[in-house]
Amino acid sequence: MNCFDNLFNSCKIFTDPISKDIKNSIVEQIKSSQQIHDDVYVIIRLYQIKTNSLDDSKLKQLKNGNIKINIEDLPTHLQHILHEYVKMNKQ
Repeated sequence: MNCFDNLFNSCKIFTDPISKDIKNSIVEQIKSSQQIHDDVYVIIRLYQIKTNSLDDSKLKQLKNGNIKINIEDLPTHLQHILHEYVKMNKQ
């Protein structure tokens, strides 16, 4: 939780939308590792709890149990949090 709080606070300064290339990079990293995929799901949930925005309409559960996430639909702040997380865990 402390790591999430650090990411949450450090990404508040970013207000510009993330570029399409960066979004594609995030998606590729999520697809490349089940652990990153699972962590991203937890980060999204923590963000929803912290911001009191528990809307699941942007998440879709697939038949294999994974969650489909459309980064375009996520708030800019959360996109930056995911980007920073993926950069820290790049494989």
